[in-house]
Amino acid sequence: MLVLLNYLIIYLSEFAIIACYISQVYGFKKIRWGKIISVLFLIYLLLFLISFFQNMYINTFSFFICHVLFFAILMKERLSISIFHTMILIICMGIGELIVLNSSEYYAGRFYDYGIYEEKLIYIAILSKIIYLALIELFMLIFRKIKYYRQDGDEKISAISIPVLIASVWGIMTLFAVSISVELPVIPGRMASISAVFFLVTDIAFVWIESINISRRDETKRLEFMLMKENYLVDYYKVIKERDESQRVLIHDMKEHIQTIRDMNKEGNFEGVEKYIVSMYELPALQPVQKICERELLNALLTRYYTTCKQKNISFGIDIAEGEMCFLNDRDLTVLFSNLMNNSIEASEGTEDAFIDLRIRRLKNGRGTMISIINKYSGKREKQGDEFITTKLEKKEHGYGLRSIKKLVKQHGGIMDITETEEDQSFHVNILFPE
Repeated sequence: MLVLLNYLIIYLSEFAIIACYISQVYGFKKIRWGKIISVLFLIYLLLFLISFFQNMYINTFSFFICHVLFFAILMKERLSISIFHTMILIICMGIGELIVLNSSEYYAGRFYDYGIYEEKLIYIAILSKIIYLALIELFMLIFRKIKYYRQDGDEKISAISIPVLIASVWGIMTLFAVSISVELPVIPGRMASISAVFFLVTDIAFVWIESINISRRDETKRLEFMLMKENYLVDYYKVIKERDESQRVLIHDMKEHIQTIRDMNKEGNFEGVEKYIVSMYELPALQPVQKICERELLNALLTRYYTTCKQKNISFGIDIAEGEMCFLNDRDLTVLFSNLMNNSIEASEGTEDAFIDLRIRRLKNGRGTMISIINKYSGKREKQGDEFITTKLEKKEHGYGLRSIKKLVKQHGGIMDITETEEDQSFHVNILFPE
């Protein structure tokens, strides 16, 4: 009965520790605790029942599977991140139990023989869970230092950390297996505990260094984006400046134009007057500055592509509802429309009756925004399964634009559909962003 009570205390402690871990990683106020607590309770009830097999390997494997599924399904994490969190929990728990196990040669070699030290089992349980909690808090401190926050959307942990953590778990399990199977003297036992701590230090150092590398890469991407954004705005304001200078020249020359029209009118050359006025309407200085939409960056970006299409003899139709796309930040907006337009221009260029048609509309029920872009293409499109693939010779160097679009759409919970119409050789990309 005492053993059962101690087991219950162990798993209730682990239940509380994992709840604490989740609240700090994901934010206490952003979690639906009713659902989380219910699922965690069922998980730890199952682990509690499995523990009666008294098999370290079964216990560890069950813990791994249950927690990976928990993070992947309930917390909606990628598989690599789910494994990452589970590995941290296993490492911290394993080190806690290993330190207590090797604190005295009294427990060595007879870990599951509770009849020998039944009255001291509560001591093992409480001390190992205190160490477990302390190590978890250490990782939380590391997360705060590297600014790891799930809600930010940018993970500071890469998949390359997983093999290192798995190797640490394997090493700690090996030390644990030796400790419970062989009656180690005090000094070798404590050396095993110190070795486990070395695994922990290595993991922390690796995660820290890897997060710094990721942060540097993110900063490089951010600077590249800022440069791209500035280039778009510079191009846009150059167009405005050139138009303004042309208008000043036109105003300066207006007296001459008026005098010419007056002379032709006196001579009765009314047909010549009409042709002259029509030719003046076609002067670049009298053409309106493109005002595609209200958002400055999108307006600059599409103005640039409008000019490019004009130079390449591609008809570019634009219809954007006022106030749309405000839910995307500047970086996502640039990535999305740059890749969409680059792909469309590349496909349309050189085709007969080349055209691109871009439309952005809010759904009638107000539950989302639809982006539709259609372009002409030539040749035959290749498909692999349900996805279109590049027809360029250097396949490894291309296709990243479409991948970037798909990744961005997925991040915002959107849906993307790509189709083609062979009759008129048009390519259709439809993207729905929910409210």
